[in-house]
Amino acid sequence: MTTTKQHLGRPMIFSQEELDTLIVKAEEQYRNSLQACYRLNKPLFNLFCEELIQLHSEGYSLHPTLPSSTGPGSYNCYLNRPEALLVADIEALKVKVEADYRKSIKDHNAAQVELLTKQLFEAEQAKELKKQEEKEAKQRAQAAAEAQEYFNSLINKETK
Repeated sequence: MTTTKQHLGRPMIFSQEELDTLIVKAEEQYRNSLQACYRLNKPLFNLFCEELIQLHSEGYSLHPTLPSSTGPGSYNCYLNRPEALLVADIEALKVKVEADYRKSIKDHNAAQVELLTKQLFEAEQAKELKKQEEKEAKQRAQAAAEAQEYFNSLINKETK
């Protein structure tokens, strides 16, 4: 069985700069996702127009890149939600990102402690095994010397 030795890494510590980077990235991903939009879908054109006018008056705007479509009994478009509505979502997102970041730090450090514990235990086991092997080798050598001495004494008695 082949095992690769894992290397102990540095402990992670909280970094406000790294957290800020994660928050900016998460906010950017959120703003570019469908979660930041509202999909307007109505079966009749007049219902679609009425709700579109209502939503526009509430601060919604037509999304510039997502497609609008029409078909028999289906009128669809994507609207950007007003900034006031996005703020609450973004604040919740920031809290989640920070919690996830802190959890990743805790998990990483716990894994490093576990790895170090395992490596120290294995090193101690290896030392004990080496001591045991050296002791056994010494005992074998001593037994071999005694056996050789005994046979030498028997040979000497027979030759006299």
